[in-house]
Amino acid sequence: MLKVEYACFVNNTGFGHAALGYLHVLRSCGHRVRVRSMHPIINQSWMSHEDTQALQHDFSGIAQVGIWHSIPPRWNGLSQGSEMTVGICTFECENPPADWIRTINSKCSNIWYPSKFCKSVFEKAGVEKSSSVIYHMVGEPYFHASPKGYDGGDFVILSVGAWKTRKNWSSLILGCSIAMSTGHPVRLVIKTDRPHAARAEVVRIVPESLRKHFMIVEGELTEKSMAGLYSSCHAFLCASRGEGFCLPVAQAMAAGVPILSTQSGGISDFFDDSCGLVIEPSGLEQVSMDGYPQFSSKYWPVITSESVGRAVVEAVEKYYDIASQKAKNAKKRAEEMFSLPAVRKQMSEALN
Repeated sequence: MLKVEYACFVNNTGFGHAALGYLHVLRSCGHRVRVRSMHPIINQSWMSHEDTQALQHDFSGIAQVGIWHSIPPRWNGLSQGSEMTVGICTFECENPPADWIRTINSKCSNIWYPSKFCKSVFEKAGVEKSSSVIYHMVGEPYFHASPKGYDGGDFVILSVGAWKTRKNWSSLILGCSIAMSTGHPVRLVIKTDRPHAARAEVVRIVPESLRKHFMIVEGELTEKSMAGLYSSCHAFLCASRGEGFCLPVAQAMAAGVPILSTQSGGISDFFDDSCGLVIEPSGLEQVSMDGYPQFSSKYWPVITSESVGRAVVEAVEKYYDIASQKAKNAKKRAEEMFSLPAVRKQMSEALN
């Protein structure tokens, strides 16, 4: 049993959910944990009782292992004296900033990557530390989900993610609009952190006659409620241009929902055409993304609304091809890579 101090963001974002997953895994291994939240925890309505328990402090004094789970410029707040200092490193495209690499090499003894893609990106950029790939854990409610089959009528597609340019929402929304305009009975359900922005974008780019086919989910949802949302849809759609991992695609795989997705960044670790419909890029584009300095003038795959629309039409017309064996393959892969037992094994090996 180790004493582990864990510095992380605890909020309803990809970073927050990933951190909670790792905290659950650490505790399931029998380790004692002290959490250093990197900002005030304002809203816990999305957390389960088990989540709030995972944030409790189990020890005082010096930790044997210190873990940073944030971007390297925010690596602070850990107590001194740990025998092992771990940095969890993720990046959504190639060429992370040089100052990140210097921080990683100077502050860490070990690195954990959430995907082989991230490991490759950071090592090509000059990270020289001992490392392990530890995938993000997908919670049990997703593995127990029971997606409904499609037997005609509205074909309901779910898309989940932060409202960021990198997530390619405009092409995703337009792609579904293209499918709707050709007579396919598509409905798109969007769950994002900025529902008002999503609604405004639908109004901006979708013809008025088609807007009734778009639904924006409001409010904070627990993991159990999110798993229910996945189950209520016929397919899951991701048009992202860059990911270090992509928890929503992993959750859809665990839930057994038929998937339409790009393979951008870390998604390529676990999603391919044996698990669903792959949305192919049409090239690369050098562009700054979302106003973040680390994403200034990077190369990103181009995912067009036309390619999204073609995938949506194919999903409707060939639903049983992806809902039968491909969805089963995806669920099996999720169990092997993202379940609590799978991630516990990965983490145990990293801490030995």
